[in-house]
Amino acid sequence: STEGASGIAQTFRMVGKTADALSVLSSDHHQNEIGCFLEPIRDHLKMVHAVKVALSKRNNRRITYSTLVNSVDSKKSSLHKYRITPGLEGKAYGVESSLTRAEVAVEEARVNYEEVSQRVLREVDRFRKENATQMYATMLSFAKAQKEYHEKLNSAWGALLPQLESVNIAQFGGPSFVQAAASVREVRSVGGHSSGLTTEPAIQLAATPVQNMPMPSDPPPPVPPSISSKGIHGMIGVEESSKLNGTVRYRDPLPPEE
Repeated sequence: STEGASGIAQTFRMVGKTADALSVLSSDHHQNEIGCFLEPIRDHLKMVHAVKVALSKRNNRRITYSTLVNSVDSKKSSLHKYRITPGLEGKAYGVESSLTRAEVAVEEARVNYEEVSQRVLREVDRFRKENATQMYATMLSFAKAQKEYHEKLNSAWGALLPQLESVNIAQFGGPSFVQAAASVREVRSVGGHSSGLTTEPAIQLAATPVQNMPMPSDPPPPVPPSISSKGIHGMIGVEESSKLNGTVRYRDPLPPEE
């Protein structure tokens, strides 16, 4: 019936309005998430990468210092061997000069390693303190945003439920086509043709739901270029003539009976 159709349309309209409003809310929530969560996390990852690079440089300084220390130890061992071996005093002089340069390089590497190590450790400690505060604020802001977003969702759907529950479901049914057809058969069985009774009220009753049904307001789908150039009837005519040429189609008049 008209009331049933309008009731169904009303429910779809209410749900659609709520869904549209929540889609806008979801879009705003996504932008809020980018600002309060995604960007701070990106900054945090950049800082973590910078700390890793600084620790890697510190490790390289340590390896350089350790390599030079091992070289000095090896040169000291060689120098001692040349000094106690007769006839190798000349080589001991060259090794002694090389040992002196190696010790100077070791001292420079040690100072460099200690400076880099102290600076890196200070930056790491500062990063830990600042990052702990920033990440706490980020997670707190993210949790609050999620709470507000889901509260708005629950509020919107909660406001819609009483409206949907207030719609009378009994109006959705109305007289069915089966009932209309039964009424037509009942009128005919009483003697509609012989007594002059008409079946017009029953037919109108059956056609009322279809007549009162609202027509769709959306535009029709676009016609493909291959069909629009020749027309739909032209395409159908060509296809049927190619398939059913020489046969009797269902819409052709039947030949007279002899």
